[in-house]
Amino acid sequence: MMKNLWSVFIGLIIFFILVEVSFRIYGLFLKPDLKISKDVFKIVCIGDSSTYGLGASKPSYAYPAQLQKLLETNNKVQVINLGLPGINSSQGLELFSKNISRIFPQVIIVCIGINDPWNLEQSNIIRFYESKGLMKFNLYLKYYISNLKFIRFLKLILISSEDKKSNKDFPIPSFSRDTIFKNNKLMPVQAEQNNALRKNYAYNFKEYVKLAEKYDSKIYFLEYHAPGWQNPQTIIHEIYNELNLNVIKIYDFFERMDNSNNDIRSADGWHLNDKGYEILAKIICNNLKDKIALNCPFFILKMEPDTKNEQ
Repeated sequence: MMKNLWSVFIGLIIFFILVEVSFRIYGLFLKPDLKISKDVFKIVCIGDSSTYGLGASKPSYAYPAQLQKLLETNNKVQVINLGLPGINSSQGLELFSKNISRIFPQVIIVCIGINDPWNLEQSNIIRFYESKGLMKFNLYLKYYISNLKFIRFLKLILISSEDKKSNKDFPIPSFSRDTIFKNNKLMPVQAEQNNALRKNYAYNFKEYVKLAEKYDSKIYFLEYHAPGWQNPQTIIHEIYNELNLNVIKIYDFFERMDNSNNDIRSADGWHLNDKGYEILAKIICNNLKDKIALNCPFFILKMEPDTKNEQ
């Protein structure tokens, strides 16, 4: 009986190893299906769900697509969306480094890092933790398990099945600023994690800049439009300033829009909707005007319905 159990156990281990190796080999040959135009000015947008366009009614309302529409009237331009929901700044860096030589962009817009506190997959943060003993062992164990391709594939299946079970009669729960701050009190950010996050962001953002300089591209870092889980945007924006990066500031503007009850959020209460992404694209246009070799339009953005502040 025990012999049979051991045979089954060893067989399962071999099976999982073979599956893991297969996923990793497949990943070496997997690249985004990018349709890159020739002889046009190229802008590449790197980021997570806010770049991907989660919350928009369709992909053509994500901010990169709307930026394309705003610019193409007077320019030969292609705006490429390299946004993927849920990725951290290290994953974005890997995606960027694998594709920049295919694109050769003149301008790069980066908005990434808000998922770093909870997403350890392929993260550089592990090198910046100073834990010792059992705490360090647990951290590394969690890190390596989360980085198994097989485990990540199972997560995708579970997420997909949950999406299919979702019922339109039950609205998506609100993920408001109040909800975020309440969750922060329940799960406070430890000083060590803050320190590791800071070093991780600084390291990754410097690598983005190095890649941009290597390909003679201008790079801009976009602020987040709302606070994230455990408020990582605070650290992200501080690192922007510490590294003296080219920053497109949007956080305060969107906060004022939220406070004046503008309809800019999707059903989850955090991501932008079609209108929100349109405003974001216009702010980017305003910030790029006279800084890049394009004829960028300028937009007067007013608060609605109860204020008249302008961006």
